[in-house]
Amino acid sequence: MGAYIYLVYHLEKFNLLKGLENEEDKVKLSVLAFLFSNTILLHHSPSIAKPSERILRSQFLESRKCLERYLEIYHCFPRVDISEAYFQHLNDVFHGFEQAAGDFALFALLRLNFSLLTAADYLATGQYSYDLKLEDEKDWGILTEEQRRRVIEAAENEKDYNKEAYYLFRKGNYSFQSPLTPSEDNLNLLRKEMAVKVLQQLEEHKDKRLFYLEAPTGGGKTNLSMLAVAELLRANPELNKVFYVFPFTTLITQTHKSIKEALKLDDEEIALLHNKVGFQTKSGNEMNNLEEAREDGLYGNRRRDFLQNLFALYPFILVTHVRFFDMLKSNGKEEAYLMHRLANSVVVLDELQSYNPRHWDKMMYMLDQYGKYFNIRFILMSATLPRLDKIKAVRDTVKDMPIAQDLLPDARQYFTNPNFKGRVRFNFELMKDKRETTLIKFLFYQELFLKAGDKKLSLS
Repeated sequence: MGAYIYLVYHLEKFNLLKGLENEEDKVKLSVLAFLFSNTILLHHSPSIAKPSERILRSQFLESRKCLERYLEIYHCFPRVDISEAYFQHLNDVFHGFEQAAGDFALFALLRLNFSLLTAADYLATGQYSYDLKLEDEKDWGILTEEQRRRVIEAAENEKDYNKEAYYLFRKGNYSFQSPLTPSEDNLNLLRKEMAVKVLQQLEEHKDKRLFYLEAPTGGGKTNLSMLAVAELLRANPELNKVFYVFPFTTLITQTHKSIKEALKLDDEEIALLHNKVGFQTKSGNEMNNLEEAREDGLYGNRRRDFLQNLFALYPFILVTHVRFFDMLKSNGKEEAYLMHRLANSVVVLDELQSYNPRHWDKMMYMLDQYGKYFNIRFILMSATLPRLDKIKAVRDTVKDMPIAQDLLPDARQYFTNPNFKGRVRFNFELMKDKRETTLIKFLFYQELFLKAGDKKLSLS
């Protein structure tokens, strides 16, 4: 009934709308209404896929005659007969939209519509049934001005080496020394100079949405990413939440503590979202007493914890790669819940080399499109990933490959610097035996091919 009333209202409105004499524009608006009505039909469904099939092959069309009588309750509604042929016409136009150049915008709009409607429905039910109110920015997981200021100040002042890096950056015209003699002091100086270069690049390219941070192991990528996050929050007041994305839950656990301490965050401001942790509790959410828990089948105020974790209502979120990309592309209902939360955010994706190389071009395209339509800043990090957008063979194959702005434009100088290069020593004693050499080579090349998705090599 809700989908039917929504459609009748908007289709009639389009017919009466002044300035829409163009029949093609009316049809396009009608198609959007047709697709948005699918969100209403599916808001209790586990999947959001195939909107045209859901409408054209479901009981919705069969029930429309019966639904017409409900329009009499709403006196402003006309009695409009929406025929099956009309639905089929809209469906044909929709498939024309799908094949158009701008279909990603339509895809993202429909997912956003579904995410917002289902999230609002879920939260409204919680407020009505259990009096779970989300009353201020903190409840909604949005950075307040006080939190933003605190994060920016902590990134600059909490660590002495960052404080010195900001001093050199603001001083201007810093002459990079790039010392080559291995020593602890020179290693720390290189890290400091990397921070200065990142700050310079962000000041010059703060309008970009896609950044790339390549740094050697031991160079402090996480610290550099926190400086980048702080500077993007400083330069773009509309950005109001931060996502850190990792391939493994162990990395999430390890990085959680360093981010929390470095940016002076408390447990109400940063959360870990993965299957191996329980619901995080904000202050004020504790159960009032045991009697309430016994009487309430859903554990009293623990409902609030459930909602806040389900919708990631924290300004800093640590999440796995799988769950993050499910937010962007999955048709599952629970995955789509969080999609709207990505708008106006900074997203740091670490360890990009863990992705299959066959999907890098698709990943870059998706991040570029979401960044443009949802005002997201992406920071892509890796110590070993080659720059896909700069490989000629890839650029010749993939049309309009997005280009990420380097935060360390000449990162190779750090990889080859003895202070980083000489930190690891290899022992090749086992390679003196020819058989062992062959086995090592086999394992090495097999790993490369497996990562590329090829079949296993034979020992021959």
